[in-house]
Amino acid sequence: MTRQFFSRLLLTLAIGLCYPSAVLPAPVSVHPSGHYLVYDGKPILLITSDHHYGAVINADFNYDAFLDKLKSRGMNFTRIYPGTYLSKYNFAYDGNPLGAAAGRQILPWRRTTVTGAHPVLGGTRFDLDKWDEAYFARLRDFCTKAHRRGIVVEICLFNGMYEDRWPFQAMNAENNIQGVGTATWDMVQSLIADPRLLTYQERYVTEITKRLNDFDNLLFHVCDEPNMSKQPASVFGPWMSRLMDVFRTAESTLPKKHLLGQTVSFAMRNNEADFSGDKRIQYIDTEYARGLVDLKNAYGHKKPVVYIESNYYPFQYSGDTLSGTRVEAWEYMIGGGAGFMHLNALYTTRNPAGGDEIDAVLNVFAVLREFMKSFDYTAMNRDFSFLVSDVPPGAHVAAMAQAGKQYAFYIHHSHGDRPSASFRTYIADPGAYQERFTFTFAAGTYRAEWVNPSSGAIIGTETFTHPGGSRTMSPPAPYAIDIALRMKATGRM
Repeated sequence: MTRQFFSRLLLTLAIGLCYPSAVLPAPVSVHPSGHYLVYDGKPILLITSDHHYGAVINADFNYDAFLDKLKSRGMNFTRIYPGTYLSKYNFAYDGNPLGAAAGRQILPWRRTTVTGAHPVLGGTRFDLDKWDEAYFARLRDFCTKAHRRGIVVEICLFNGMYEDRWPFQAMNAENNIQGVGTATWDMVQSLIADPRLLTYQERYVTEITKRLNDFDNLLFHVCDEPNMSKQPASVFGPWMSRLMDVFRTAESTLPKKHLLGQTVSFAMRNNEADFSGDKRIQYIDTEYARGLVDLKNAYGHKKPVVYIESNYYPFQYSGDTLSGTRVEAWEYMIGGGAGFMHLNALYTTRNPAGGDEIDAVLNVFAVLREFMKSFDYTAMNRDFSFLVSDVPPGAHVAAMAQAGKQYAFYIHHSHGDRPSASFRTYIADPGAYQERFTFTFAAGTYRAEWVNPSSGAIIGTETFTHPGGSRTMSPPAPYAIDIALRMKATGRM
């Protein structure tokens, strides 16, 4: 037997002593139910209000303060773009973390002194054949600090390209000394336009994958919004498939195996970019309030479905912004979602912890998290069938159940900010609502609680024995926008 064998044996024994009766550390995985995730040996709901993905690549963003704020309110999810896509300085709002000041980007490739790069990048070009070790130190530090705070990080390898943003990306030929990236903006994510660019994209995926393999708190995502190229799915779909293979090949010789996800939206359904049923993809992302439609479509694949991006809060919401935020999150999670990520413009380079308003926003998600955790949610399924009565005009409902044991129901009164096919946020419609709902459920003794979603307060409780079949129930008092029902069997008959 070799010395290497004994070294591995001792390491295995040491790990066993550290975790004598617990599940050994492993990356985020899929729960046996298929619809939820597991982290650190326990089911986890990923719920957060997140920054705009530039925590690592913006040298001026204090991610310690940002992560501390998430942790302080029980948020456990964030997302980063690792370097192939960035925005202009102050894009969309002042202090956008994804839009670093000129020359303050820290990217996977070493910056040179060669001039000629786009002014957004500070005017100096990158060497795509050399990795910037300072970048990888920062990337690993961010993931380490997120791990210590119990925060899961989605590594979103690419974002769909825009015409006005391709000129200042490092992989544009003008911005690197190799002259890599001669494709037009709309063909950057394809297999046919630029073979050299594809080679460097593959190297980037492989390097990021290898450098982060030892972390358990990571999810990987191929490409957000590839349809931004305005090309058909037949162009970007095969490119995405190729990079899925690159990621899987890179991990095949590494100790840990991570989940790989992909956005499936209205532009990536029933075409070459729809990877919902692909075994290489273990979870599905959806976006904006119309992601509720995508959740409905994706749920049948029995994979975790995560709402990965809302509109920018607060300036892309209308009316009561907190209510609009709340109703989309509650409808999604009680509709069977595995996670919810709210995109929040309050986090900036000048105020990475979000400022005075942030606590009210995070409270929305803290209350939702506690409501969901009050159930054995992994035993439940998206199930609207126990609601027999019609949904009132102007209302939206979500429901999940474990028949005969536990039921969750949610209703809100809101309308979309755009036509139904493209709406991105809800606008709440306040009133004095007190509908009578007819439910059908199994025989048993139940405790029913009506819950105020804005505070989590129980506003009415009833314990009753039900013979099975239909039962009419009503909130104990009028509610303004939304209300939730939590009903559990008590075990008595």
